[in-house]
Amino acid sequence: MVKKSGTEIEGFGKVCLEIFGRNLLVSLFLAIFLNCTCLNSVVLFSTGKWLLNLGEGGNVHDPGFVVFFWTISTLVIVGLAICFAARECWQFRKHLSQVVDGSLTVIPYIEIDAPRLGLMVGESEFVCGQALGNYLQTKLSLRGYTVPRVFADDLSYYVVAEKDGFRMKITIMGYLSDKFLDSLDDDDNSDVPPGTPLELWVHVDTNPRSYWNWSRFRFVDRTELVVELNERILAILKSDPDITIIRCLDELPVEPD
Repeated sequence: MVKKSGTEIEGFGKVCLEIFGRNLLVSLFLAIFLNCTCLNSVVLFSTGKWLLNLGEGGNVHDPGFVVFFWTISTLVIVGLAICFAARECWQFRKHLSQVVDGSLTVIPYIEIDAPRLGLMVGESEFVCGQALGNYLQTKLSLRGYTVPRVFADDLSYYVVAEKDGFRMKITIMGYLSDKFLDSLDDDDNSDVPPGTPLELWVHVDTNPRSYWNWSRFRFVDRTELVVELNERILAILKSDPDITIIRCLDELPVEPD
């Protein structure tokens, strides 16, 4: 494992702080939304009187009770939101310490050469890679994964793979090969034909860390599942004689070669 430079570590720490801030804002927004929902439920439904055991003299419509309920529920829900954001902050601090000591589990970006997994009918040269997505969907389904769909979003294709109730995302990026682009004339405005070879990258885009599990009501470490999925993909690609693994990188180049 290659240790990161001081500049990279500093930048990563800033990213962690930004992510913590976003988590806290989202958590507080959800807390306010849930709190207002609960408050409206108590005010609108008279069953709240029976559920809260207010007695003969209590009234859920009394202003004093509404203020009391809103204050208590706000403290509880906002407190839970802060705890969740703090837990996420701890996760990223742990992630940062692993970067520093070189023990971080890095899922690589894999570049492959697969001539038969070229551009498909209906794809554009800006969003391509569906053939590789369909290929991985078939192969992973035979290896115990539930792979419900392959879909395009932004400039990439994504494959959803599920195992042991945990969903992971595989990102596929396709680019027109330099060889094909060099063969085009400057004034050639024709559409790119199906089957055109692509430069393909595949990456398990789920971080190897702990995630909240509602059935167990606690955080569960999913590092092993993420690493296993990456190893399965590598094994699939290596076993196919029509596919060549060109290289594996810790980070995707800004402009793929």
